[in-house]
Amino acid sequence: MARRVGDPKALVSALRARLYARDPTDDLEQRLIAAREMLQLAERIGDREAQREAHDMCFYDLVEKGDVEAADEHLLRAGELGRAIRQPFHAHNHLIYRTMRTLLQGRYAEAELMARQALEAGKRIRCESAEGIFGMQMFTIRRDQGRLHELAAVLNAFTKDRPASMTWRPGLALMYSELGRADEARAELEHLARDNYAAIPRDVLWPTCLAYLVEVSDFLRDRERASQLYGLLRPYQGHALIVGSCVACLGASSHYLGVLAHCLDRADEAVNHFEDALAFNARIGARPWLARSQVRFGALLLERASTTDAPRARELLGNALAIARELGMTSVAQRASALAEGLH
Repeated sequence: MARRVGDPKALVSALRARLYARDPTDDLEQRLIAAREMLQLAERIGDREAQREAHDMCFYDLVEKGDVEAADEHLLRAGELGRAIRQPFHAHNHLIYRTMRTLLQGRYAEAELMARQALEAGKRIRCESAEGIFGMQMFTIRRDQGRLHELAAVLNAFTKDRPASMTWRPGLALMYSELGRADEARAELEHLARDNYAAIPRDVLWPTCLAYLVEVSDFLRDRERASQLYGLLRPYQGHALIVGSCVACLGASSHYLGVLAHCLDRADEAVNHFEDALAFNARIGARPWLARSQVRFGALLLERASTTDAPRARELLGNALAIARELGMTSVAQRASALAEGLH
């Protein structure tokens, strides 16, 4: 209707509403088209608030697409507009996005400091999601550092106090898997998998929940769940998996498809997925996820044990070990080192 009556202000409002009503199954290119149109219209009518929001939307979608250079340009412009507008809510959001980018590069100390700053900023404006956002970012940091055990008691109590919420249960299942607690991980997976994972909301955290449960099903060698999750995750092939509204990024979706294909003994398919994941994670500068993909791919090649696989496996594991040691990814470094020893 806004187009029909030629009202650019109403059209900006309609595009904003459509973009906020995002669905995990939305076409990424169509979202980008809408965000760019909103930005052009907002610039034409001089609406700085809408310009800043459109830059945020473009940032989100371009990170998911894997074009971080263009995404960072939008993040820079959003920051400039936010400082000019001087709205505390915008400053809080901008800190969250910057934390995500810093975390994606594996700069954990800096990311943790920024996450704490974002938490304090969120508390000042009484943002209801501030603690949850901080929790997701710290979960990502501690997992990469091999320190999830520090969060075990808190996360367990948090989820038990909120039985109606499924948002944190996949994270709890992943934590049990990372800590080697198979019985508890299996109980969580079975609970969440009922009726094709119907208890998990199909919202912006749906891809995150899938990514976590991929790792759980692989840890348990649960081929039935792996097959289910492969079908659910396949629509995200070629994208990065974003946690919520740019709270964190879990790297290339192809990594998880590779893990599932490996679990299902579809080695050739897994190789193709891991090759895609290596290229994607390298392109977006996701060094922690590049290391994880290198370790998983190296493990697959060692299992295949063909004469041409050993040199590639050695290279992948060596590169993963170097990244993990540099970034302080303890558990990843240990896994890469243990696998590399099998080559000697």
